[in-house]
Amino acid sequence: MKTKFFLAMGLLVIAGIVCGQNESRQNIETEQETKVKNTIDSGHFQMVMAFAQPMGMKYTFRLNFEYSLALQGDSAIANLPYYGISYSIPLANNEDGIKFSEPVKEKQMVFNEKKKRYTIKFNVRNSIDSYHFVVTIWLSGKASIYVSSSNRQPISFTGQLDLPEE
Repeated sequence: MKTKFFLAMGLLVIAGIVCGQNESRQNIETEQETKVKNTIDSGHFQMVMAFAQPMGMKYTFRLNFEYSLALQGDSAIANLPYYGISYSIPLANNEDGIKFSEPVKEKQMVFNEKKKRYTIKFNVRNSIDSYHFVVTIWLSGKASIYVSSSNRQPISFTGQLDLPEE
């Protein structure tokens, strides 16, 4: 009888610990999701990229954390590397990669509640090229960017949304 009692008490204690951990994890996830939503809804945010995947190549390039894409209202600031095939080489460009600070055009932002992610599409044109961006940001903070341009093969990036410290 005592064995059953201690066994039942032990199971109750373990169940209480597991439930407490699940609630704590859910609270942390909810706080993270709220922080991501507030950052995106502000319209001023930056994504730091960790990997680049050129289309048509079988491997992924690991990046250092200086490469990013920032959206500041109706402007985009890009500092991204480029790996892949260029269809033309602009003579005026002394820099490699996708680098600009330009206004965005045709910006669309959609939130998918079921998949818990934002999809932001926009176009940017500078003196060298025109770009079409598809940015996906999950409520976990993970971010991906797909870039196609008129003079280069498409490339995608993965990384994290840079969340402000509170």
